Amino acid sequence: MPTERALVFLLRGINVGGHGKLPMADLRDIARDLGLRDPATYIQSGNLVARTDLAAADAARALEEAIAARTEVSTRVAARTLAELERIFADNPFAARTDDEKQLHASFLFEGDAEALAALEGLAERLAPDEIALGDGVAWLYAPNGLGRSNLGKLPKRHSGTTRNWRTVQRLITMAREAAG
Repeated sequence: MPTERALVFLLRGINVGGHGKLPMADLRDIARDLGLRDPATYIQSGNLVARTDLAAADAARALEEAIAARTEVSTRVAARTLAELERIFADNPFAARTDDEKQLHASFLFEGDAEALAALEGLAERLAPDEIALGDGVAWLYAPNGLGRSNLGKLPKRHSGTTRNWRTVQRLITMAREAAG
């Protein structure tokens, strides 16, 4: 029998610039109706932590489908286990460069996106002073002037991952640890 564990769900494009409006109370209700236990959200941009015995990819797909069925929102969902999120945090190749969380980000890839994002590695000269490094299911972003002024944001959208700042990543790890008990 599968073991229940905490999963972190990261929804793309929720409540951004007046688009993809999804109240977090509605997201928690949808999660509960799917059988996800003790759903908790963080800020309004589509971050959810819940317990389940489903595999991460299956839970993400089920949440995407449930959101589409119950709302007018079409979104992609990435799901990560606590262990995966902790590994992403620990393996960030840019973390030693700065204490400023506004300079560090993680872009969580959806299935099949690694190849599209890998194309960005060849654009390093266009990114300076920003940098990108790829890991398993993640791209770490270093934007010394902040993501809002970053050259990363000026590139064509080449992947359909969802990006979170480093403070959010840390908070989601804390929430997942609390959910895991």
